[in-house]
Amino acid sequence: MKTTLVLVSKLFLYWMLFFILQRVLFYIHFHQDFESSISELLRLPIYAFKLDFSTAAYFVTLPFIVLFFHQLKLIKSPKLYLKISKWITFILGVLTSIIYSVELVSYTEWRSKLTSKIFIHLTTPSEIFRTAFGEFTWWFLLYLSIQIILIYVLYKLIFRKTAQIEHPKRFPYLKLTFGFLVGIFCFVLIARGGIKPIPISITNAYYSNSQILNDLSVNSTWSFIEVSINYNKSNSEKFFTSLSEAESIQLVNELYAYEDVDSVRLFKSTTPDIIFITLEGWSAQLMGCLGGKTGITPNFDELTKEGVLFSKIYATSSTSETGHSSIFSGYPTIPRISISHQLAKCRKIPSIVKSLNNYNSAYYFGGSLEYGNIGGYLKEIGFQSIYDEDDLPELTPKGYLGYHDGAMFPHFLSEIKNAKSPYIYGLFTQSTHSPYDMPEPMMAEYPDSKYASSLRYADKQIKIFIDELKKLPNYKNTLVVFISDHGKTNFVNKDIYKDEYFHIPVLFMGGALKQSSHGKVIDKLGSQIDISKTLLNQLNSDTSPFIWSKDLLNPNTKEWAMFSIMNMYGTVTPNGYSNYKIYSESATSYPEENDAVLESELKKCKAFNESVYRKFKEL
Repeated sequence: MKTTLVLVSKLFLYWMLFFILQRVLFYIHFHQDFESSISELLRLPIYAFKLDFSTAAYFVTLPFIVLFFHQLKLIKSPKLYLKISKWITFILGVLTSIIYSVELVSYTEWRSKLTSKIFIHLTTPSEIFRTAFGEFTWWFLLYLSIQIILIYVLYKLIFRKTAQIEHPKRFPYLKLTFGFLVGIFCFVLIARGGIKPIPISITNAYYSNSQILNDLSVNSTWSFIEVSINYNKSNSEKFFTSLSEAESIQLVNELYAYEDVDSVRLFKSTTPDIIFITLEGWSAQLMGCLGGKTGITPNFDELTKEGVLFSKIYATSSTSETGHSSIFSGYPTIPRISISHQLAKCRKIPSIVKSLNNYNSAYYFGGSLEYGNIGGYLKEIGFQSIYDEDDLPELTPKGYLGYHDGAMFPHFLSEIKNAKSPYIYGLFTQSTHSPYDMPEPMMAEYPDSKYASSLRYADKQIKIFIDELKKLPNYKNTLVVFISDHGKTNFVNKDIYKDEYFHIPVLFMGGALKQSSHGKVIDKLGSQIDISKTLLNQLNSDTSPFIWSKDLLNPNTKEWAMFSIMNMYGTVTPNGYSNYKIYSESATSYPEENDAVLESELKKCKAFNESVYRKFKEL
């Protein structure tokens, strides 16, 4: 047992040191691009550790499995076991060296970790051969050679005194099997980053406002594996190439074919302080102001009287990460693809924060922003500071997923008090997410719905927050945007394929609104992707980068919303709703009497998805 633990420990040490040495090579090559302070650079190993340790766990698992076979006498010779283990380690070392060498030479051009773009290039080998010569090839061969030498030297240094693991004199199969399973369990635990509900992601390694420091912090092999998995998941050519590119473009152009006129002006100024409250999974079906059940969100309903309510807004998908990219970047969601998992692409899409580059910015969440790699996305689109549960002081109340809204709203308010104008600050709520362990009794009217009770709890916290916000001296120039990240199944509707599932609240309110805007209801049909252009046009900001967004305050804007989940995409227009289930290859329309019209609109939705997919691949 002791010899086994020593061997496993040495393997972990080997990989952790090798990853450090890889970063040294990167730093030497790009040292002129590092502008951060020494102290910030020295913090890097702390943030890089989790992904490094996770990658090492994957790599150590194979020799550990071979060791188990050896102890069962399936591998007769102890020397043979060590030789097999050595070759496994060497092969993995060469593979990760190739990945890192490619990344080193490509970083000069791409300025990012390896992305799915590499797979696109592999589909055209001639392009690789045309470009892969000269300086880049020599740098690749140089760094690959250096790493292979490091592999050999490190192995010699660490394993030179490794004792052979002899076969046990007796064969306690039960004990060996138990030890093996415990070991595998530990490796899985390390690989996923612990016992937390949400496994680690690239967000764990992000800690700086410097793009190159964050890239250096992320383990390259771990990142490449994740990109590969996501690419294979999203490699849906057959789903996104059924129409010709020309036809897709023509149909999409029809969606945006309207006269661009000056929007109705809602704000007193073009530089208000902006607060985004991203509501976790609020469904319009349980909100009286949107025609849903009454009495669950009475305070929010009341706030609509002093704001502008967008009553026909639909989420683009069903997850928080896609909701965020749609809200802040006006970026659509298409089946099987989440752009937040591909941070190099996130750098190339617009965002409200980037457009307001003279604004101070911060984003807060009482849970973990590792989920869906939201934290990484928020950093890439320009938020100067992001805070989740790991960065916050001890607050109460706290639930299984983190700090509840009753804790976060007061903390967020204290941060706003110290914010320097102009600013764009965001808070992502979480108490309306299962397991709904907020300190709120069940509603007597809906005793079987924890979700309804969670909405009631969050609604109370919103009232307290707004009442306190109104007391601040700069409230008169403050805009608050309430918007849900996605819809939610509930006791009214449990069907994720219906348009009601995607119907969400959007409210502009605050002292920055003109008095004449109070109580206004905008019933133009749209989606989350339209918020960016709608808001930025009010601020006289350039909206040309937001190619998928439309201004809901432009009277000529066409009414439609597109949304999707993993195996379905759909559209809703004033004519009705239609969807297409990818795997079953079946379409459904509501109401059925509009089937012919909706079939045509569904084709536009398909064209929209295919156009987004083509642009996605080009990023």
